[in-house]
Amino acid sequence: MVPDAASTFSTPRLRAEQLRSDHAEYLAQLHTDAAVMALIGGVRDSDTSAEWLRRNLECWEENGFGQWMLRDTTGQLVGRGGLRWIDPSVGERIVELGYVFQRSAWRAGLATEASNAIIAVARDHYRLTQLGAITLVSNDASSRVLTKCGFRFERMVEHPIGPHRFFRLTL
Repeated sequence: MVPDAASTFSTPRLRAEQLRSDHAEYLAQLHTDAAVMALIGGVRDSDTSAEWLRRNLECWEENGFGQWMLRDTTGQLVGRGGLRWIDPSVGERIVELGYVFQRSAWRAGLATEASNAIIAVARDHYRLTQLGAITLVSNDASSRVLTKCGFRFERMVEHPIGPHRFFRLTL
């Protein structure tokens, strides 16, 4: 049974809304920022970005959870974050916490704020008992965010785009 979707949530500085097809333009722009995308596998062209959107909209339909688009206090989109089944290369079936922010939102604590809120939704709404997360080995900032949120480094995994650190959080 697919749980009822938690379509929105808020933090002191962010408002989350369920991913929709009308977010395509923003995502296509975000996915072409080389500095942002270097942290999650590389720039995506318009077709690859559209495919990402299609797959993540399906995630909502199939699971009742997925990616939320994140707006700041002015109402501007600043990134995305959410829940989905982790890449099979990890070697287990676990729901993954993930996030990406545009460069103008970096180093402001928004990734930690969003992640803590997503963790609360995972625990309180979806009744999940654990989450996984992966980061490229070169993404020290994301590893620090995960650690601040209570995740513990568990092991290295060989992901299709390169070596990743795998973290686990028991809820």
